[in-house]
Amino acid sequence: MSSSSSSSSSSFRVQIISVLFLCGYLQGANAASSAVTVRNISKTEDAVNFHIYYGQTFKVIKNVVDGKSYLLIQNNSRMATRTKYCTSRIESFVIPLSNYSADTYSFPVSFLELLGLLGSMKGITSDSMASECALKLYDTGEIEMMNRSEPQQFSEFGAHFISVTDQPQACNFANFVPLVEEYPLQRAEWIKFLGVFVNLETRANKVYDAIKENYLCLTKVAASKNGSFKPIVAWMQYDSVSIAQDLNLHFFLYF
Repeated sequence: MSSSSSSSSSSFRVQIISVLFLCGYLQGANAASSAVTVRNISKTEDAVNFHIYYGQTFKVIKNVVDGKSYLLIQNNSRMATRTKYCTSRIESFVIPLSNYSADTYSFPVSFLELLGLLGSMKGITSDSMASECALKLYDTGEIEMMNRSEPQQFSEFGAHFISVTDQPQACNFANFVPLVEEYPLQRAEWIKFLGVFVNLETRANKVYDAIKENYLCLTKVAASKNGSFKPIVAWMQYDSVSIAQDLNLHFFLYF
């Protein structure tokens, strides 16, 4: 391991220990008045760009992409009203989220649908979503269109999820970036990231386990085909954002 990697890992451990120590101390002081306990848990098996840690009444997501730790505090604990972080290294959220918004220019809304969370989404930045349900909610006025260039607009929501990280961010922004992962299963496991924000770890785990089981089954079937036939998969990509509104046709030969 290089010295820079070792230093980064050491810094990460110190950061997590500091957060857990502070939260543990606060909860120890309030133990007599709080019976809240985190029970449902998720752990990353394949994804490498986020990690989840649990305390008695809080959770911590370490986001490797932005280098931040997201401190998620249960809303029925005393910490929820007494603890607030908004620094370059730590942000705090009160969970489960009662509402949230998403930068839908590039956000995979399907993750939210699989968790049954569309009803809590109250703000979007684009109606270019591959979700009939989300579009219906927008058409009926249950979801508001927001200006993504004005980050303070999103302060009314419990969290604002974004997938494009190089934009101005407010204190309640959470970087949700499954596409930074190299492999499909790693990207799919980011559903657990969202589940932690709403105390739906059990459901997120089940969804991911089903996806992983199907994926591994299909890869075994593909690997068992030893014939000379190699399927060619074609798909189209439409870019409505570009001036030219490009329509691209792609081909991929599976070996």
